[in-house]
Amino acid sequence: MIKCIQVDPDKKSREVTERLIKKAGKLRLASTFGALNKAVSFCKKHNVPIMFIHLFDFPIPQNKILLLKKIEENGTQIIILSSKITIAGEAFAFNAADFVMLPTTTRRLWRACIKALKIKDYGIEITDAQVKNLTTQQSH
Repeated sequence: MIKCIQVDPDKKSREVTERLIKKAGKLRLASTFGALNKAVSFCKKHNVPIMFIHLFDFPIPQNKILLLKKIEENGTQIIILSSKITIAGEAFAFNAADFVMLPTTTRRLWRACIKALKIKDYGIEITDAQVKNLTTQQSH
């Protein structure tokens, strides 16, 4: 199981993302946060390979960018979730592993994780066929 956390200030959005993470099967949600600063503290104490963060703000406020850079320095790969495509450019500007447009699917979330883990160089090789098989099994 791959440990991950999520940051989302909106409780309903958090619940939706939690369901998607649980459906992905290979992910273990270690914790959820409503505020980014608490997630930074958690990442410093625990080895968390992946963080999902739901961003609403455009442009992304400078204080959030600084916090995200601190998280990345700890070795955590950041996957940005947003319903605003305008955030995608900024997400990649500070080196996010991936940007996932909301609403999304379990398969898309899992693909973002694969990309993040390859970036982190865990040596995990997962083929598209394996991803397809995983998502097909989960839908039954």
